[in-house]
Amino acid sequence: MKQADTQQQRENMRNGQILWQLTWDLIKERQWEKALLVGKHLVSITPDVPVAHVALGMAWMGANDLENAEKCFRKALELDGEEVQNFLLIAHICACRGDFEGQLEWATKATKIRPKEADAYFAVADANLRLGRLNDAAKALLKIMRVSPENVRACRMLGKVYLDQQKLDDARDQYWAAVKLTPDDASLWADLGHTMSRMKDHENALGAFRKALELEPNNPLRLYHVGDVLLAMRRLEEAVGYFVKALQLDPDYTMAHYNLGLALGMLGKYKESAEASKAALRHDPEMKWARTNLGLSATNNLGLAYMNQSLFKEAESCFQRNLKLLASTCFNLGLTLRKQNRFEEAVTHFERALELEPEDPEFLDLLGETLSRLNRLDEAREVLQRAIAVDAGYKYAHYDLAVVLAKMRTENDRALEQYRRVIQLDKDHAHAHYGIACIYALKGRKKSALKYLEESLRKGFKGREHIEKDPDWDRLRDDASFNRILDQYLGPAAGGEAKDED
Repeated sequence: MKQADTQQQRENMRNGQILWQLTWDLIKERQWEKALLVGKHLVSITPDVPVAHVALGMAWMGANDLENAEKCFRKALELDGEEVQNFLLIAHICACRGDFEGQLEWATKATKIRPKEADAYFAVADANLRLGRLNDAAKALLKIMRVSPENVRACRMLGKVYLDQQKLDDARDQYWAAVKLTPDDASLWADLGHTMSRMKDHENALGAFRKALELEPNNPLRLYHVGDVLLAMRRLEEAVGYFVKALQLDPDYTMAHYNLGLALGMLGKYKESAEASKAALRHDPEMKWARTNLGLSATNNLGLAYMNQSLFKEAESCFQRNLKLLASTCFNLGLTLRKQNRFEEAVTHFERALELEPEDPEFLDLLGETLSRLNRLDEAREVLQRAIAVDAGYKYAHYDLAVVLAKMRTENDRALEQYRRVIQLDKDHAHAHYGIACIYALKGRKKSALKYLEESLRKGFKGREHIEKDPDWDRLRDDASFNRILDQYLGPAAGGEAKDED
């Protein structure tokens, strides 16, 4: 009997190896349903093998079922508490949920298990970056580099951290180290060039951008970077040549048209400057849509070009148009239109305000929020991300981005991250708690949904009518606990009574 059992175990192990490889092949091909089917069978015949549970967990994660994925990873950890990858997989699950403190906790546990494991410290650094703890992120990356000084990923990531901290000398040194290790990476040379440009070290920035161009000679972006630094150095004729080459490769490259117009104007070639400036405005000559051109600046260049050709009426027209674009006036007009639900018109004026003040987070936030109301969600997301890049602590932009991501439906996990970020910035933000509640309701996680709903009401969320019309709550509409919470904080519904629990 024992011999038969042993033979069966061996057969299961052989089959398990085949099924394990098949599961991973299906995961790589993103065939989640098939991967789940095979993975479940794999676990059923090799229940005590940790990697079987990991494979099934990865399939669940691909299918966007984080709860079942976590169960699998925890089971693998239970079977093998010394495998650092199991800790990191649970850390990744936390990150997907927006639980960055949890991500940090599990990643830190992984470093305790294996103190020299680079992936563990990368996870620690990533969590700290998401939490805005740049110093702690830098410390984690430095630990990697002490063990592996030639880790390019760590060099690059640390360079970005230093750049965000305005430690430009340190950022330059890290990018230098990275390009020495991987000299064929054009984007790394460009990162080095941008850092040196911010340091006003234009000569070395030019060298870095030229190296990037050497590696990618047909990339218009690389040509533009060389031209841009030459323009800053007032080597105007050379700059013009690079902008022209960039435009030959990409005739719609608005920034290249703009800089070409600027360089030609500085050279006194006003007719040519006018043509380049018109090209910068080509897709939006009336400056209605700030995202399509450089509106204000290109019009200014065009006016100067006309003036220097003694075309005074045309020049006056350009400058008169710009005078109308006073930032606060445009913004307040947009705000007034928005309050009247005239969203298309409001977008136009918000964009005009941003032509004058492109780094104003409030302007960016209101533009993004208004685009969201028009269901122009991809545009809204891009604008709101810009607002956050300008001011990472601007909670309104974080909240409006969360709303946009939630509207997309396919981005619910990222929406949760954003709502949690809002709560980190303002723990009493009732609408952020309500947003989390809605996502959990859609996911069918009743307990979490009701918890956050109650918390939002406790923090001041109002509007029973809104909640009762919100389709996110359709699954719980007749739930006794749901209705009891509404009755408790908002009073019984008009013409109705609180429902008794079964």
